[in-house]
Amino acid sequence: MATETPLAAPDSTLARSTRVSYLDAFRGLAIALMILDHVALLVGGPEIVRLSLGRLAMPMFFILAGRLSRRLTWRHAAIFVIGFFLPAVVPWIDDPNVLVWYAIGAAVLAAQRRLRIPAWAVLTVALTLGANGWLNTSSGSFNPWMLFGLMSLGSMIPRSSFAWAEHLPQPLAVVGRAPLRWYVGHVLALQALVLIGGN
Repeated sequence: MATETPLAAPDSTLARSTRVSYLDAFRGLAIALMILDHVALLVGGPEIVRLSLGRLAMPMFFILAGRLSRRLTWRHAAIFVIGFFLPAVVPWIDDPNVLVWYAIGAAVLAAQRRLRIPAWAVLTVALTLGANGWLNTSSGSFNPWMLFGLMSLGSMIPRSSFAWAEHLPQPLAVVGRAPLRWYVGHVLALQALVLIGGN
């Protein structure tokens, strides 16, 4: 008896099916913590919340970015450009913006892989330079070398280490699928509220 062959899934469906939902959920949790951090900053929320839960967002992002970053694409250039110009519109975020450091960190990781330099060596150099305050920007909350170190650390962590995030609420995975949109969108929305509140 002949069986009916299912139709091939469209490319967009295939692209979605290759996503790992617990990685998206982990990134969604980082986004939620980042929004909490920025809201606490702007409304004068409890400093203990900002400096504990809120500050976890960026290390989480960069560790996961190191785990997922495999090659440079045009998206990294777009992220660099957005990060370069965004502080002109949103003056309360870091300048240089963290998106700039992310794009540069992705380039560092790509060079490390191409040159076959061990990730632990990049991590050691980055942490040494960060601990000594080299290239620490006066306006930024995070030393870029520490962020590069987190990306290097992330590249050494097995993907399965993030599997616990599959127990997080499903809406976080939905949020985690579009991190750049959430980052830019929430800072622009908060900046609009700042401007409205100032009038």
